[in-house]
Amino acid sequence: GNVDDGNAYAAKYLDDQLLRFLDGESIAGDRVCYLTFARSGNTFLRKYMENITNIPTGSEMDLSIPMPLTLMGVIGEAIVDDRAWIIKSHDPMRFAALDFESNRVVVTARNPFDVLISLSTFLNVWSHSKQIENKFEEEDPAWFAEFVKENVEQMKRFFDNLKKVREKVPVIFFKFEELRKEPREHLFDVFRFLLAKKDLSGTYIEHRIDEVL
Repeated sequence: GNVDDGNAYAAKYLDDQLLRFLDGESIAGDRVCYLTFARSGNTFLRKYMENITNIPTGSEMDLSIPMPLTLMGVIGEAIVDDRAWIIKSHDPMRFAALDFESNRVVVTARNPFDVLISLSTFLNVWSHSKQIENKFEEEDPAWFAEFVKENVEQMKRFFDNLKKVREKVPVIFFKFEELRKEPREHLFDVFRFLLAKKDLSGTYIEHRIDEVL
């Protein structure tokens, strides 16, 4: 079950099998926002970030919303303070969201057609991983047409907002599909950006990336 899977995960990826939050001392100037449109690979990269750093990622999602990630043991949900270095956001799609400031932004984008199918499934089964046979565009075309219209408008808001973000803080942008295809290359790009280092050769982060992969 989930407990056995979690134990196997920790044994494979974590040096001491323990994720630890930061000590709560101020990290002003170093907080990172991981910004995506919903269903664009946010959780996929969050797990890489956690496994490589051993630091839980935070999230702006308030626990008043019973998110499946909380039930799956993602322990940084609803934490946006100095315990978390990297914090998930779907801004400007913010439902009961907690406010936080960041100094760098990582953005992942995904093929919008895949996003729409994935999001329609999520909203109907409330699971990040469950696969179903239903084709909503055929079973309920009126609902699906309205769903697509609403979310294309949300996508426009997301990318309009991203333009404003880029004017304020450094941003790194890449595609979810490319991360899946070439994870090592893109993880090195991400951590060079996060650490403001041109070269990670010989560093512990290089060791952790190779170990996790």
